Amino acid sequence: MKFHLLGLHHFMLGKDVKMEPRDVIWRLMDRLSELQQLCDESIQELHPKKNADLISAIEECERLCRTQINTMNRITKKY
Repeated sequence: MKFHLLGLHHFMLGKDVKMEPRDVIWRLMDRLSELQQLCDESIQELHPKKNADLISAIEECERLCRTQINTMNRITKKY
């Protein structure tokens, strides 16, 4: 099993070891996916009318997250 796939090689090898670009990309994409899922799940838990302002704010965060994911997908082609 490759540690870089788990995002652990940097931790396992010590702080003086530089992460590879693909590891950084993987880590960021993983966190962005988690954030996107959290946004989606949070919206489902809220009352559409009582929490409309909060839902709107979360939807904006989710849109920004999608933009970040798209940006990372574009750079992934290089690495």
